[in-house]
Amino acid sequence: MGVYTNLKALTALAAEQSTVAAAVGYEDWTGMLQVIVNELAQLNQKLTRLQTYVPAGTNLTAIGTALTALS
Repeated sequence: MGVYTNLKALTALAAEQSTVAAAVGYEDWTGMLQVIVNELAQLNQKLTRLQTYVPAGTNLTAIGTALTALS
């Protein structure tokens, strides 16, 4: 499983939410995680589109590797 799948599957525990909320500046655990997951999904889409146009070679391989890690 990649980064996106793992983060998307997280469910905040009450203790985690309260600990994060008590942090300096009050962080919204659920909101912050949702933003991160959305940004990863957008990055995945951009890399997939780029992969479509990059010719065979090491750069294409690197993009494929990044997509595998992100998915």
